Amino acid sequence: MILIKRLTSGFWINLRALRNALIKGENRLSPMVAHAFIGRVLFLCYLLDRGIVSIGTPSQGQSPTMLFAQNLEDSAPFESRLTYLYDLFSDLKTRFNGNMFDQDLENEKTLIFRFILKN
Repeated sequence: MILIKRLTSGFWINLRALRNALIKGENRLSPMVAHAFIGRVLFLCYLLDRGIVSIGTPSQGQSPTMLFAQNLEDSAPFESRLTYLYDLFSDLKTRFNGNMFDQDLENEKTLIFRFILKN
């Protein structure tokens, strides 16, 4: 039980730090955009780990989410990796009938791109 509390606590601390990094500074995102972005990434990880969505076959000992992280950490230019992520979001918007992907993804992608380049 203590280990679960530590893991959960660490998760929330990291999530809060990510949110704070996105919403603070000169080129900050609005809290609404930051929360939507984080929520979509978390939902995508959930779908990958449950086998509902596939992005390829993970290596031995690698989870689908680890493959996803590896793809995002690839040596390709940042803009290509961001396009990869938002192509996944667009695919999920088509496949699932929910409001998690209803926002203007192209506009959000531009905001994220500007945020990363300027920070």
